[in-house]
Amino acid sequence: MLAELELPRSHDLELLAEQAAARAPLPAELAGVDWLTPWAVALRYDEPAAALDRAAAVAAAESACRWARALLDDVAPDGS
Repeated sequence: MLAELELPRSHDLELLAEQAAARAPLPAELAGVDWLTPWAVALRYDEPAAALDRAAAVAAAESACRWARALLDDVAPDGS
């Protein structure tokens, strides 16, 4: 079972991925996810310096969701 993990309030995806990976291996699709960090804030407040690869961003988000669901299923397989 996963122990509680307190993550900092941060948009630094590399930091968050490292901390999560210390508890459960990240899927290969999330390796190097830090390339998304500039868009965590830049799209809200500034014009980003480079174009976002939307297909790759969606694929990374879907992979992260599948990974998180699998971890949650391991903790509470009956949905409770």
